[in-house]
Amino acid sequence: NQSYFLQNGGFVDGPVVYGDIVYGVGNNRKVFGYNLITKEKVMDVTIGGATSSYYLSSIIADSAGYLYISCPPKHEIYKLRISDQTYTVFARQNGLNRPNGMLLERDRNRILVIDDATNAKINAVSLSDSAVTTLLTTTLYSPDGIVKDKFGVYYIGGYYLSGLYRIDSLLVGPPVMIHSG
Repeated sequence: NQSYFLQNGGFVDGPVVYGDIVYGVGNNRKVFGYNLITKEKVMDVTIGGATSSYYLSSIIADSAGYLYISCPPKHEIYKLRISDQTYTVFARQNGLNRPNGMLLERDRNRILVIDDATNAKINAVSLSDSAVTTLLTTTLYSPDGIVKDKFGVYYIGGYYLSGLYRIDSLLVGPPVMIHSG
């Protein structure tokens, strides 16, 4: 069964839960947060920049109280401190090509980012210094998301893909379609 938690919350991408707050991105470079118990809006931040052409995409949270938000058109990832709702550009360019889907790998002190591009790359962005390292170049067109199961196997999906893909835990590829459609 499905029911609404909140209607007209403004989310167009995300969400991610940190503590008892659900965060997501909206139109016009907005980041919203809603309390899961009271449904009260607790965050409404605009990431500066042109609003219509530089949309925000994926959002993840770390255990230190930061949100990371991707902006494919600007080749940037922002780091937003939840406590005071301030943000900085965390990673820019340096191999990022339309960063879209993100996966936090705390044990490796990095974020995996998949490009929203032709022949999408999977990049690692160091949480220590935001250095970008390409781990795998695929033949996929414009994937949106990347997740990892308890065995360390990665899965990639997206609006424009012909199915769901799996990549081995070492990211030596190539992606293998495991479900079409």
